[in-house]
Amino acid sequence: MSSILPPIPLPSPRAVLVLAGATDVLTGPSTVLESARMPQLQALSIAGRVGRLRTVASHLPVSETTAAAALLGTVPPDALDPGAVAAESLGHLISAGEGCTVVEVVDLAGDPAPALDVERAIEALRSRLPLHRVVDARPGHHVLGAGAARPELPQVEGLDLRPAEHGYLPSRQLDERTVVVAAEGSTLLGVASLLGARTITVDPRRADRRDPVPARLRREAIAMMLAGAETVVVESRAPLDIRRGPRDPLLRQRALRRSLEALDRELIGPLRTSADWLGACLSVTSDLPRLEDGRPVRGDVPLMMTGPRNVFLPEPAPALAPLGTSLPPAYSERMVAGSAVVSSPTTMLPSHRESGPRRFSRDPVSGRTYGVEVAAA
Repeated sequence: MSSILPPIPLPSPRAVLVLAGATDVLTGPSTVLESARMPQLQALSIAGRVGRLRTVASHLPVSETTAAAALLGTVPPDALDPGAVAAESLGHLISAGEGCTVVEVVDLAGDPAPALDVERAIEALRSRLPLHRVVDARPGHHVLGAGAARPELPQVEGLDLRPAEHGYLPSRQLDERTVVVAAEGSTLLGVASLLGARTITVDPRRADRRDPVPARLRREAIAMMLAGAETVVVESRAPLDIRRGPRDPLLRQRALRRSLEALDRELIGPLRTSADWLGACLSVTSDLPRLEDGRPVRGDVPLMMTGPRNVFLPEPAPALAPLGTSLPPAYSERMVAGSAVVSSPTTMLPSHRESGPRRFSRDPVSGRTYGVEVAAA
């Protein structure tokens, strides 16, 4: 894997847009980012700089919690505590001397339990563990419990209750100058709260045609930029929610494409305009590379950044492929393959001069340009 560039931070103010679930693993002929029509994002990518973001360090497990810490510019020494992150993401602070445990509810075959069986497990926890409390049910088949000690989970007929291992509790490395805007229940909100950042929660259950989620996300993000926040991180989980929805691959791909195109119009475009007006830097990235069903894997995600002309000076474009070659969009998994790697979305990517010329590779069977890499000096 490519070495990570030393951190040269983007000047503030800066905004980071996280398109959770937007990045595919390069296993098929095309990805959603390549097929979606996203003129705002692609125009920004051409005008700014494009590279890769490594959201999972080699010593950490592949998880949304690990990726969230990287998106906030931190690399913890060990995996963060899942119970503490879950509690913070729901707005429930941990009391002094109290710990939280995330309980996974599965059937005897190891598959996620259906909703009715999860409710049955919750009732068993409430009745058989009087010294512990069920804080809330997590999305899917997870339950969050809290108590002074790690509980001995009861046996429930037909089910297997598995507690998540406790993890690292970080110190408060951030403050009110960093603001995170995301939907309720987001892991990014929980990690941000643990690290000391200010969090603003958007309730996705209130979404309708008059008050869609992207509009509220951008309204809160722009308001925080106007209020003087140094770093505003706004997360859209729409692509990730779709990956966990329709089972049919074609329906899922179409829904993902429509979702990204809507985010390009309703979120990326307005954030670009606001960043230009405020003289702020804007970065767009994702959380983790994912398989078709939404499962995350280790790898890098595309990262785009742009900003004022005095920060991102005009520069010559890299060497182009031969005339007539069909290239993927500038912001896509294939086009950043072999590009520079950073560990934070607020770390400056190198210019074209610094990264060197590009070499394009074409598949001799399909004729499609499938990769870009930095040519050897």
